[in-house]
Amino acid sequence: MLNEIYQSRQIEKQITSAAADPSNHPAPPIGQPIRFQRLVNPGWSAVLLAVAATLLALDRFHGATSGWVRYLLSAGQLTEARDDFELAFEAQKLEWAGPEPSLEQTRAAIELIRKFVKQLNSIVGEETKTWAAEFTEVLKQIEEQTKLASQAKRQSAIQITVTNADQCTPKVWRLAVGNSLPTDRIGKEASLEVSPGLCVVRVTGELNGKSAQAEKAVNVSAGEIQRVELTLA
Repeated sequence: MLNEIYQSRQIEKQITSAAADPSNHPAPPIGQPIRFQRLVNPGWSAVLLAVAATLLALDRFHGATSGWVRYLLSAGQLTEARDDFELAFEAQKLEWAGPEPSLEQTRAAIELIRKFVKQLNSIVGEETKTWAAEFTEVLKQIEEQTKLASQAKRQSAIQITVTNADQCTPKVWRLAVGNSLPTDRIGKEASLEVSPGLCVVRVTGELNGKSAQAEKAVNVSAGEIQRVELTLA
């Protein structure tokens, strides 16, 4: 993909050079169609798509969009609560006989303010709980990914035992794990470091002048030493 982009840039330079100095680039014969190379290579679409996918993954992991949406919803709730309080308070002021409220009217105003403050604290508290839950979930994901990365770095190994390896003629047998090249082994046991996952263990040798082999698929976990027993036949 990057090679295609590079080639397109080279074509663009050649076209620019031809426009600057037409003498070095003669026109095609009459009747031959002129072929134009595209200056914008489709490879850039793949690059931009990869960038967009990365940004979406980061946004989903860090919760930027969800946090912004919650902020807008909470702001709307706070604005609605403020408007309701201002209208209710102005309605109460209309009942005052003078510039100063009576004792009962003062108590009613204080109760209205108390309910308004309680409503504000409830909206902020719910948003804080939601944020704390998402933050805890993000920390949990980071911990799980760190744990998986740590496990992936742990070396795994396979301990192979060939029960009749001493009967091989000569006393040599060959071992291959997965797509690796076979290696000569002596004795009944051998060990080999492998990557975690599923792999196939193959052993070959000669018994009584005839080729013999055995194989087995094993699933090796990270940091595990998997023991495998095979018999040439």
